[in-house]
Formats: sequence, structure tokens, C-alpha cells
Amino acid sequence: MVPERLKQIKGIRILESEDEIPQECFTCRFGKHTVVANDEESFEIVRLYKRLTVYELLLSLVDSICVHPKEEALRFSLKKVREFLDAEEVYLIEGDASYSSKGEKLSIDEIKKKHPGASVREWRNKLHLVVVREGAFDEEEEVLCTKLLEFIGNVSEKLWRLKEEVQKLKKSYEEQLKVSEIQKEHIKKMRIIYYVSQAMRSVYDPNNLYRVILLSLVSERGFNFDRAVLLKKDEGTGSLIVVSAVGGDTLQEHEELKRYLRKRTLRYTDLVQFLREEALTFSFETKFNEKIRGKRFYYREHPIFERVVLRKSIVRTSRETLEKIRYEIEDVISILENDEFIVFPLVGRWDTLGVVVVDNKFSKKEVTDLDLDVLKLFSESAGLALENAYNYESLREKTLDLQRQNELVEHLRNFSESILESLETAIITLSKEGRVTEWNKKAEQLFGLKKENVLGRRLKDLPDFEEIGSVAESVFENKEPVFLNFYKFGERYFNIRFSPFRNAKTQLLEGVIITIDDVTELYKYEEERKRRERLSILGEMTARVAHEIRNPITIIGGFIMRMKKHLDDPETLKKYINIITNELSRLETIVKEILEYSKERQ
Repeated sequence: MVPERLKQIKGIRILESEDEIPQECFTCRFGKHTVVANDEESFEIVRLYKRLTVYELLLSLVDSICVHPKEEALRFSLKKVREFLDAEEVYLIEGDASYSSKGEKLSIDEIKKKHPGASVREWRNKLHLVVVREGAFDEEEEVLCTKLLEFIGNVSEKLWRLKEEVQKLKKSYEEQLKVSEIQKEHIKKMRIIYYVSQAMRSVYDPNNLYRVILLSLVSERGFNFDRAVLLKKDEGTGSLIVVSAVGGDTLQEHEELKRYLRKRTLRYTDLVQFLREEALTFSFETKFNEKIRGKRFYYREHPIFERVVLRKSIVRTSRETLEKIRYEIEDVISILENDEFIVFPLVGRWDTLGVVVVDNKFSKKEVTDLDLDVLKLFSESAGLALENAYNYESLREKTLDLQRQNELVEHLRNFSESILESLETAIITLSKEGRVTEWNKKAEQLFGLKKENVLGRRLKDLPDFEEIGSVAESVFENKEPVFLNFYKFGERYFNIRFSPFRNAKTQLLEGVIITIDDVTELYKYEEERKRRERLSILGEMTARVAHEIRNPITIIGGFIMRMKKHLDDPETLKKYINIITNELSRLETIVKEILEYSKERQ
């Protein structure tokens, strides 16, 4: 601290210890050194220089206080004062706060107790400067202590308050910048979700939608994860099946995939168009895709998948969290070859439809809480889109089935009408009210009534159909079929069948089906056949009648002779009488048949 220039002044010496001080000399302390002046003039120069040094020290302390934080500036200032005063320690007490050159924090009472001989100076009962040193203070040292207290008490108090305000404003500004950056990132993520949701809502094929979801997660214009795997829930087996994946198995594959997607992205003006169109043609195959596709994971009692599927939770894993469950999820880790990944559900309106696994195996990019919040929103949007796609696919299949059924029904209706119109049997159908609902071409030919003139009319109201209509009404009441064979209608004969018409599902009676066959020619042929048959039979009977009569007569005569022998035996007589009676009945039948044939012949 003692400058070399003092040594060059005649009559001034620098001593290392007070033991060497000569008598009748003027002395002045400079830190650990003692400056000896031989006369008053030299001594005055030393004092002026020391005072100059005090003010230089004060200026340096002001600079320090203006530049550095409060505690650091005060510690630096107290250290400089301690060195200048060659003190054991210097303390500054400000209310409850305590500062020292060595970093020791003691209250004023603790300092007095520890250093009973310490010198204490105060400023307006606010500040206390405590110097632990032996010996009295000279005028310059007093100036240093007084000015330091005044500066710290007056100027630096306002300065530090201002600096604290500035620091607060700076900190607030930095926080606002961080919040602003977070909000910008949030807005960016929300915009991505909006565009991705638009793309997903415009896709109705589940397979294309799988690719839209995965591309949005892996693309740099999307969420920019390294890899993404989509698993579909199989409710029947309680498992998750990998249906699609996008990502690389090695760093080289990962970089090739990213370059490919970056190149493809440049072809499109916006993310929606990119996702929609690339989902139709994307075919970038990697070993990772081949390795994982079709894998099945049973989610019940699985430490991760059960939480995701049943509780609809997002799970973020790390090396630390996997230590206790590593063995139980070895099936997942062995495929991903990574300890840090995120698993989130695809949630529909009522249930979990699938699961997505994403990670940053190669880029090692940290997943923030904002990313998790965004994935939660994405999982709901993707789940609803997937549910809509499934519903659309189901509706499309049902529509196609319905269309095929309608075509079949139309074909069957046309076929049935063709059959009805082509039948040689007249078909008439009636409703429950007895009104005509069907009247085929053969019915028109037989009865001379056009279909359009009879549909909707009651059958009983048609000419000559009153009896047939009444029979149809009886079918409604009895609910049993009725047959009319060789029914005479005018000059014709018909075989008519009345059948209840029932609903195939409910079995309720809905009408009557009447089938009419024209059997006029058959009736005439049958009558002629019967007449000839009777004549033929009569000829045969005439030849056999004598034989047939003779046999009963012989039997009767024989049993009458036996009765004469058993007149005293009533049981035997009764038996013989029965036999004779049967034979007489037989003779009567033969005679009656002969008489009938004779009448027919006449």
C-alpha cells in the first residue's frame, strides 16, 4: 500500500516494525508499515499523501459499490479498509444485517463480546462500523471511517435501493421474456395442434389417419419427436397391437428419415396439406418399422400400459423411474432400446382407442411440461378423430351392406314378381281388412278383371267372389289353411287353397294368400274316368257275384246244421248266430253294391 515514491523523498523512511523507530522522529502508519519522517515538513507530506490515499480508497470503494451487488461490494470495501487500517477485522452492522471482510456475520453484541476492545462508530443509529485493532486512530483513519459510514448511510442506501429496483425490473423483464418465449412456443404448439386437427378431421380411412398422427409427431413442422409408435387397442384379448411406426433404429436411419421428411415438407405450402397428402403415399421403411410392426403388448397389470389405457394418463419415463419396474417392462425397453420415452392414450368420447409412444433417442431433446400439456390436448383430438374414422368405416361398411341388401331385395322383388306373373296358378293376396293386395296375370286371365281395377277393393265386393271372400274371412278367424277342391265358379272348376300370411319375425297374421288352379279339364277327365271305372268294375262283379253270394249262403247253411246239434249249449249257439249275422250283412253289402252300380248305369 505504501508507494515507492515516498521512499524517494529525502527525510522519509519505511520501517517494517515499530522496534526500529528512532527517537525524536515523526511517524505515520500505512497499513502494516510505519513511515518515519525526520522533520515536520516531511511528516506533513506523508500526512497529505495518506489523506490522498484515503480519498483514492474511498473513490475505489464508491466504484465497487456502484458496480457490484451490495453484499459483494460491502465485503470488498471492508476488506480494503481492514488492509488500510491493518485491523484484525472490520464489521458493518445495518439493522439486523451484518457484514465483514471475512464473511463472518455477527450482531453488535456478539462482536463486543468477542472483541471487547473493538472500536465502534455509528451513523444516525442506523449503521455501525466496528474495527478490531489495537492503538488509536489518526486523523486520516478517522476520515476514512467517517466518510465510509456517511457514504454508505447517505448515497449508497439510495443507490442500492435503486440498484435493487433495477435488479427487480431486470429480473422481471427477464421473466417476462421467458414468459413471452413460453407463450410464443405455446402459441406455436397450439397452431400445430390446430393444423394437425384439421388434417385429422379430413381423413376418414383409419390407416391413413395412423400415418397422419405419426407424421405430425415426427415431422419438424409438427412436434418434432425422433420416433413415434401407434398401438391399437384389442378389447377382446386385452392387448395393444402395433399397427404403424415412424422412426429410425440407428442414428444413420434417423438422420435419413429427417432429411427425407424435410425434403418432402418443402413441397407443400402448409402443414395440413403435407400431412393429408403424404399420408397417402408415405412409405419410408426402416429396420425399426420392421422390428416393431405387429408386436402385441398385454396392457392389464402392465406398469405403464394399464395406467395409460384404463386411467387415460400420460406417462413419462426416465432412467431413475424405471429402476424399480425395469424387469416388468423389459418387453418395451428391449424394442425401443431407450429408457426415456412418453406414452399417451388416444382417448375417444367414452373409451381409450389406442396408445402412442414417442421418444427423442437420438436428439436427446428434453421434454418440457409444455410438451406434456400439448400432448394431452393432441391425444384427445387424435382420439376423437380416430373414433370418427372408425365410425365412418363402420358406417361405410354398413351402407355397402345395406346397398347390397337393397339390391338383393330389389332383385328378389323383381324375381318374385316375374315368378308370380309367370305362374300358371292364379295368386290373390288379401290384407287383414280383406282388401286385394296382389292379383297376378293368371288371375286376370281366369276372371277377366285387370289388376289395377281390383287392387285395394274388398274381395267380397267383386262379382261372384262373395263366397270365396267369406271363406278368406274364416281363415282370419281360425288362422288355419282351408282347401276347396273342384270348386265350381261359373262354368269352370277350381282347386282353391287359402293360407294364412304371417310376418316372418313376429309370426302375426298379416293377410291371406289364395292360390287358384284351373282344374276344369281335370274335373271332366276325372268324371269320365270314374264312369268307365264303375262300368268295368260292374262287369267284373257280375262275374263274381254268384261266387260271392254262394259262399255266405254255404256258410249260413253249415252253421244252421251245427246249431241243431247244439241246441242245449247257449254259448255255442250265440257264437254261431253272430257268424250267421256277419255273413247276412256281407250278402246285404253285395246286393247294395250291385244296386248302386245298376243305378249309375241307368
